[in-house]
Amino acid sequence: LLSLVNQLLDFSKVQQEGMQMHFTLQNIANIMQSVAERFEPTLHKKGIQFSVKYPAADFVAMVDGEGLTKVISNLMTNASKYTKSSVSLLCHVAADGILDIFIPEFGPCRGCEQKDARGYHDFDVADHIFYAVDGAPEKNLVVRLSAFYHDIGKPDAKKSDVSNGVPVIHFHNHETISARIAQESMTRLRFPNDTIKRVCHLVQNHMSYYEKNWSDAAVRRFLIRVGQENFDDFIDLHIADIYGKHNAPLVEGSPEYMNIVELKRRVEKCIESKSALTLKDLAVSGNDLIAAGIPSWKHLGAILKELFDTVTESPDMNDRGKLLNLALNIWRTRFLGE
Repeated sequence: LLSLVNQLLDFSKVQQEGMQMHFTLQNIANIMQSVAERFEPTLHKKGIQFSVKYPAADFVAMVDGEGLTKVISNLMTNASKYTKSSVSLLCHVAADGILDIFIPEFGPCRGCEQKDARGYHDFDVADHIFYAVDGAPEKNLVVRLSAFYHDIGKPDAKKSDVSNGVPVIHFHNHETISARIAQESMTRLRFPNDTIKRVCHLVQNHMSYYEKNWSDAAVRRFLIRVGQENFDDFIDLHIADIYGKHNAPLVEGSPEYMNIVELKRRVEKCIESKSALTLKDLAVSGNDLIAAGIPSWKHLGAILKELFDTVTESPDMNDRGKLLNLALNIWRTRFLGE
């Protein structure tokens, strides 16, 4: 998780200003005490009540000691200028550290319980997310960020219910809420647009669970929705999610493992069969439809979408002649005369 937090920090402004940051483990109470001792006489001389609340004596953090001293000193300087009665210097150690500052949306995840009688989860949402990040590939930033954001919307979606007399917890539509939070948070943190787009897409689709009774058409629809280019990341995120449920890796030969193996096999078969997975894979184009006599109106896109849906269900229909005939039939029966 530490490496992910490091990746979240944007030091571009620091770099642009030519500043050098030197991060080392520092005792925060000692830094606060050194600043407090310098300001205390001045504050008392002005009749300003001064109090300090230190963190635990052994609390250390990876900071730039000189930079933090300057920050606290600037705060104290302003406080001594504009305060007439009292000044308090305190350090609050947040349960989830720096995340509370950079991604405040994460806060409600701490203490958001999701463990119920079904046994899907052992941890609250916060720890599940941490462990999911641990289970993601270390060098794949997109998947690690997706693991961090994939359930961040659960607190807003949480509902309690009773099923067969047993209390259960639901998080319906949390993937959509999580994707929205990811979009807002990553934009604020100035991630590249392409990274934001890929992460939000994976988060939005991470609840797509494969079932063995899927038809070949269902596999094609899944691959179209997720995107062939995102499939490997989708699998890695799914494995990370499994890891995060119990803080344990996926067990080879387990039902979840075999489910993933079968999905990968069926997707590979779908790709090898050269199924139409995008509009570009259709045997006809918009220009072909125009040449056949269909006007280039707004209905052209709707007709192409229906052709694509037809080919998704029946790959044998991806034939130029068949699609042109179908397109003309759709045009004549639905749109001609409008």
